[in-house]
Amino acid sequence: MTTDSIWVTTVMSGVPTPGFEFSSPKDDPARRAMRQAKEPDPKDLPLIIFEERPDATLDDLPELFRGGGLLVISDRVAAPFRQFDMGRTYFAPVKVLLADKATEVHADRGYVSMQRRKTVDAVAIEECRDLRPSTSSKPPTHWSTPRNLKDEDIAVYTEALDGPPIWSSMQLVDSTFFRGDIVDALSAAGVADLWKFKRCRIVD
Repeated sequence: MTTDSIWVTTVMSGVPTPGFEFSSPKDDPARRAMRQAKEPDPKDLPLIIFEERPDATLDDLPELFRGGGLLVISDRVAAPFRQFDMGRTYFAPVKVLLADKATEVHADRGYVSMQRRKTVDAVAIEECRDLRPSTSSKPPTHWSTPRNLKDEDIAVYTEALDGPPIWSSMQLVDSTFFRGDIVDALSAAGVADLWKFKRCRIVD
């Protein structure tokens, strides 16, 4: 499938969502499988994360957040993705608990964690604007996006239009790229703003 646009987001990078302090159980077999790039055994799911603050109610828990080492999204936010062949990307169910490690919150909302993305070498690094080096080698081998990322700061090659629906780059370490048809579906569902997308420039 060919699309006419590619979009980039940094919300999937490893920075936890401010205001929450989530942890996960130690020696979790599902996470062990994920670290080995395998899908967890269904009997080891859902993934568990719990809030460390004993006074937290999590009434203000958003529908997209990072915590406990996971990117977590609600079922409503995940629904548009299910229209597409996601390739390597899959969704693992997540149970969110209070600090007592027993009381589940937002069970009616439902949460999943987006796991695995294909790596594609399609970022035109020399055509990007205001990238920040994330390695000390000269020239840098890895980069981060501008602090104030704007539309068309990031350039990708035309081949990305025929690429997977979601992908990452080894060179641009804090970014995830979405095809235009996925972004259109997220927009139609009213959840695109959560991802803070910026449009990429397409170059030959």
